[in-house]
Amino acid sequence: MPKPPKHITELNEHLPANKAAYPNDFIDFLGGKEAINRIDIYGHRIIFCVMEMLKTIQVFSPKFDETQKMIEDEMMIDIEKGKFTTKRTIQKEEVERRRKIEIGNKLAIIEERFFANSFNMLQFVIPTKALNDNGNITVHSNKVYNDQLKLFRTIGIHEITSGNGKEKMLTSLIDNPIYEVGQNYIRFYISKQVADMLINNSNGYADVYRSIVFQNKSVDPINFYLFLKRKFGKFNGGKIKIEKLVEELQMPEHCLTPSRLKVYLDGIKNKLDKSNNISFGYKVEEREVVFSLFETPLIIDDVNISSDDYRLRNALKYIKKTRKLGESEYALVKKVFDKNTYEKLQVITKANKSKDLVGTEYAKWFMSECLKANLL
Repeated sequence: MPKPPKHITELNEHLPANKAAYPNDFIDFLGGKEAINRIDIYGHRIIFCVMEMLKTIQVFSPKFDETQKMIEDEMMIDIEKGKFTTKRTIQKEEVERRRKIEIGNKLAIIEERFFANSFNMLQFVIPTKALNDNGNITVHSNKVYNDQLKLFRTIGIHEITSGNGKEKMLTSLIDNPIYEVGQNYIRFYISKQVADMLINNSNGYADVYRSIVFQNKSVDPINFYLFLKRKFGKFNGGKIKIEKLVEELQMPEHCLTPSRLKVYLDGIKNKLDKSNNISFGYKVEEREVVFSLFETPLIIDDVNISSDDYRLRNALKYIKKTRKLGESEYALVKKVFDKNTYEKLQVITKANKSKDLVGTEYAKWFMSECLKANLL
């Protein structure tokens, strides 16, 4: 067998990534390579939006009074009678219909309780405009997203325990997808436990850049990126047999030939160089490929933030808003957050007895509980 030609992209052309990446447990969570290879680029756009929503905890559900005021402010005209509709004539059913429309028009997570409060479910509402990069991408039909929702219903199967510990529920990556061809948003449910698993097992996927998902029409670059992070992320590089590489990524059979493999890898590398924070250098040695991961110019400081840091930041943001904290009160609470992990603090932040406290009263209660728990 002739020796494969030396590849033009040498490993020493690139500096290795500055920080060791985590292995990508996200693929294992979904059910392995067979599951991830069934997800197309439209499915990855859904997952990307879900991960971003979980990181930022975008909860939206307008109250009845807010919706009623919204309708009143618009001063709708009854064309047939030639009169303005007043607040007194707006029916409860009309407000509820409008409230649901407003929910559907927002990128939102809505928390709901099922089964006598035993299980918490998060309903995700994602406008197709968000999935299409705010209208910059044109798709032939929203069916491409609906088909992926059907797939998501069958992967990431987990058995979870209810809040009271007395019941078990079998759940998948998503539950109860709700869609209609042509509508302007998709809806589905994720159990609270699965949401926790996602945010805690998203190492690798949490680092995916928006551009790799929305600038590429093919799923190949993101699948290759996830493969590299999972296979070599801890060490920033490694080697793999060509046959194994082709099998793992379900690449075309002609890639078993080194010269054809070179063309394929060049295309993937070029796309990652332009659209992601991590790309790779490589060379072919006999029947193996040696990879080295490196950071592209797109790298930003926030890319290696941990899931615990995400949770801490989001919880702090939520507390400041809902507890109506002033600057001095917020500063006290933030100092405690800066010193501790989310796991330690959630015992205090989720305490039911604090639900009515706001402002100074909440800050006093929070500091007192932290003192008892030796968190100061």
